[in-house]
Amino acid sequence: MTGRINSLLADEAHNLIVSVIIDKLDRAELRKTVAKLKDVDIDFEIKKHVEKRTLSANAYMWVLIGKIAEKLNLPKDEVYRKYIYDVGVFKVIEINNAAADTFVHAWNMHGKGWVCEKVEIGSVWTLIHAYYGSSVYNKKQMARLIDAVVQDAVNLDIEVKTPDEIAEMVSLWESEPKH
Repeated sequence: MTGRINSLLADEAHNLIVSVIIDKLDRAELRKTVAKLKDVDIDFEIKKHVEKRTLSANAYMWVLIGKIAEKLNLPKDEVYRKYIYDVGVFKVIEINNAAADTFVHAWNMHGKGWVCEKVEIGSVWTLIHAYYGSSVYNKKQMARLIDAVVQDAVNLDIEVKTPDEIAEMVSLWESEPKH
């Protein structure tokens, strides 16, 4: 239920009285709620109304990855990491052999998609591709990732959203809060 603050008044005891305008479509629901709670203490929160999106790009990607994993009888995290490698957002690291395993372990601790690939092991140095998880992808990278996931879902006869719906989710990607 949404509304707008109409006024803020104080009574004789300096308690505040908040007047709120609620859309007439919500009137019946509000009357029932007020009738039930009229003489009891209540908890409430007032915050700016924000239209909720139906499904974020990241959430949609995970839904499809779950369906692909189920269809292929593989763990979801394994399927996700395959896409991380395929999309290829990584940093090239040249590191002393003695420190390579420690670096790989520390990098992997960032999350499920933060994976490393030892590309070349020399006598002193190891060349590593350190892949970033999708949580730090920009809109273009996220679009590539979702495109790859959607294409595989289509190839496996898994129902997907329309290209316009997917494009809208991806366009909102950079404005979503990151966790």
